[in-house]
Amino acid sequence: MGLLLAVLPASAQAFYPAYGKAYALAFKLKIDSARLLLGAQVPGQEQEAQRLLILSLADMIENMVRETPSPTQNYLNAQDNRITTLAGMSKPGPWARHALSECYLHKALFQGLFVGRISASLSFSKAYFSNKSLRERSPAFGPALKSAALYNIVIGQVPEYGGWLASMFGFSGNVDTGTAQLQRASLTPVAQQGEAILLYSLVLLYQQHEPEKGLALLKKYASHEPDNFLGLTFLASAYKENHQNEKALATIRLARADKTHIPYYYPQLLKGELFLQNLELDSAIVNLEAYVAVCNPKRLKKHALYRLFTAYHLRGDSALANQSFYAIGADGEMGGDGDRYALYFFTHGEIPDKRLLQARLLSDGGYNARAQAVLDSIIPSSLHTLTELTELQYRRARLAQRRKDTASADRLFKLTISTAQSLPTYYAPMACLQLGEAALTKKNWKQAEDWFDKAKTYPKHEYKNALDDRADMDKRRLKRARKAAEGKK
Repeated sequence: MGLLLAVLPASAQAFYPAYGKAYALAFKLKIDSARLLLGAQVPGQEQEAQRLLILSLADMIENMVRETPSPTQNYLNAQDNRITTLAGMSKPGPWARHALSECYLHKALFQGLFVGRISASLSFSKAYFSNKSLRERSPAFGPALKSAALYNIVIGQVPEYGGWLASMFGFSGNVDTGTAQLQRASLTPVAQQGEAILLYSLVLLYQQHEPEKGLALLKKYASHEPDNFLGLTFLASAYKENHQNEKALATIRLARADKTHIPYYYPQLLKGELFLQNLELDSAIVNLEAYVAVCNPKRLKKHALYRLFTAYHLRGDSALANQSFYAIGADGEMGGDGDRYALYFFTHGEIPDKRLLQARLLSDGGYNARAQAVLDSIIPSSLHTLTELTELQYRRARLAQRRKDTASADRLFKLTISTAQSLPTYYAPMACLQLGEAALTKKNWKQAEDWFDKAKTYPKHEYKNALDDRADMDKRRLKRARKAAEGKK
């Protein structure tokens, strides 16, 4: 990679200084300040391409983090104008071609969130082939590597792209190739290196199952700058996902928003959830209520209302708990798995046992000893439903797993599966995934594959799509690991 980059001078691979500052400001959510720097046009076609690329990025970031209804047509009109300008440039150089590809990619991401899959797929196709053409013409142009890696990973792991969409559009992708490309891009000091670092950390965390490496890289990206609001929020979310509640709280408290940041309310939801996991109910309610008051109904409102119900329920405020409960079903829009889980809970109307709920929250926050104490206080015969008994076994299994008590964890996961039978809850399929991943670690290939297949056999439950996707991802990991192991023989 270093030899390739030597073909182009470093100055040709970097942003024009003022535009580089605008790029950094956009990722800190200082969108207005970024646009101010981008208002001054610098002579030169390649410089103008950089300016349009960063304007496109700033618009996309703003639309993704703002809670107000998205100005869909205004954004698309502005994006189409940028694309037309870039496509019309005479004798385009690497930056003009790269900016065109990135603008198509930003448009595809926006359409995927707010418009529809078909239009998003068409824009994604244009982005993919523009990037492919650029890489063939200018293989030494480092900034394009980040997006090439992204295409490889997305196409390589999303099942539908491997089938009819691949044959329709001519896509090809490979997760391992993309991951290696993204790692190189994260180490290459050219424009958009920051994006590559952020993306690579997320791949390590959520796709490669290497949380320590991912967190270290994400920590480096955020740099503990108080004004790096987006980076610190990503880091806090990653700590939360890895059951490190105290580190998540410490990180989100570092973030300091001021009038130069655009409104960004997700950290309030995050803080509400973190306080809830520590059973600090009053603090959780303050933050969750603040988020519900301003959030877009299309983005995690049902999820926030479910969390608010949980806090009121545990605090013993029946009236407010009921109010939050019925509000879950009031808005038709959904923003993700959290919203789908909340709606599933609302539809089934099964109020959870408070002790199990406390154990669940404490376990999610990484308060393992406190969670274990709650579980130890529960006599199985005191539970009222088979679902509650299944959850009890599952929670015990997860805590045994964290204690590295493999034998107990395996036994309790299998007990979870036998207790659940065909209940439409996620505990049994999740237990299958845990058993499969443990078998994969031990290189018991057939056993691991059987558990992953079994996880997908359960009927519709709270996380059906997400867990089925995880089973597919695990099977791809298994295939790669098995191939690598056999290649060493």
